[in-house]
Amino acid sequence: MVIEMGKGQRIKGHNFERKIAQDLREIGIDARRGRQEYSGAIEPDVVVDSTDLPLDPWIECKCGSKPPLWPALDQAIKAAGKKHSPLVIVHRDRGPTVALLEWSELLAIFSRLKDRT
Repeated sequence: MVIEMGKGQRIKGHNFERKIAQDLREIGIDARRGRQEYSGAIEPDVVVDSTDLPLDPWIECKCGSKPPLWPALDQAIKAAGKKHSPLVIVHRDRGPTVALLEWSELLAIFSRLKDRT
């Protein structure tokens, strides 16, 4: 799904992706903003290169006054394929930043964390 947006919206989105990558780096996770093409992502919005996490995330980031939650999750699921765990980071203007993932992925994370103890 291609959504037309203005330059200001693209810059806002890129800045949000950089912030998410920076937040992850601050807690010791190797992360960077992914490479993007207009025709589609060749990488997720944020690439995580850490191998010691309980999942291998495909991170899509959305921000704005009414970020599209379900289309974003659908996009992440389709792009992640079987190799990655789809994860959407969403920030609503003047609101909280939240993470959205499938219930089965969260259960798998809990299971892997439990097995580590």
